[in-house]
Amino acid sequence: MNPEDCIFFIIAKANQNTQRFWGSWISKYNLTVVQAMIINFLSGNDNISIKDLAEKVSIDNASMTGIIDRLVSSELITRQTDPQDRRSCLISLTVKGEEIAKQIHKDMITANKAYMSIFTKEEQKLFKDLLIRVRFNPLITRPENYLSREMQKNE
Repeated sequence: MNPEDCIFFIIAKANQNTQRFWGSWISKYNLTVVQAMIINFLSGNDNISIKDLAEKVSIDNASMTGIIDRLVSSELITRQTDPQDRRSCLISLTVKGEEIAKQIHKDMITANKAYMSIFTKEEQKLFKDLLIRVRFNPLITRPENYLSREMQKNE
C-alpha cells in the first residue's frame, strides 16, 4: 500500500503537523504541547487528583506522574496530599501557573481559529465531529474488540 493511501500514515502526519503548529504557539512558555494542555485544563479544575486528571485528559498514570513532576519543578502547579485520602495527591495551579493558564487559554482560542481557518464553517463542524467519532469509537479505542470479532468470523 502506498503511504499516501494509508489512513494511519495520513493521520500520523496530520498529527505531527498539528503538534508542531500548536507547539509553535506555546513554545514561549517553555512547555510541551501536553504540559500546556494540562495547565489549560487545570485552570478550571483545581484540586483534582492525579488519577482523575489522567482520566480526564486521557493520559496514563505513569506518564502523568512525570508530567506533574516537571510542572511542579517549574513552579506552575502544586501537589498536596488529599486530606480525604492520604494515598492520593491533589493538583492545583500556583499563582504563576494561573497567569500562564490565562495566556495559554487566549493563545488556544486564537490558534484554534487559525488552524480551522482552512475550512468552511460546515467543514469545521464535520472535521470536529469526525475526529470525535474516531477518538471515542470502541473499535478504535479498544482494537481487541474488532480483532476478536474478525477472528470469530474466520472460525
